[in-house]
Amino acid sequence: MRRGQSLIVWAISEGREAAREVDKYLMGKSDLPSKNMSGDLPGV
Repeated sequence: MRRGQSLIVWAISEGREAAREVDKYLMGKSDLPSKNMSGDLPGV
């Protein structure tokens, strides 16, 4: 159960980062938040 929750949080984080990269590719820049040095998204 504990590992399952961690995987969901990880998957959401990876999805948000993928969306940011697609936004950068399509628009040339992105206003979406990126991961900080510890690998966490701000406010998570």
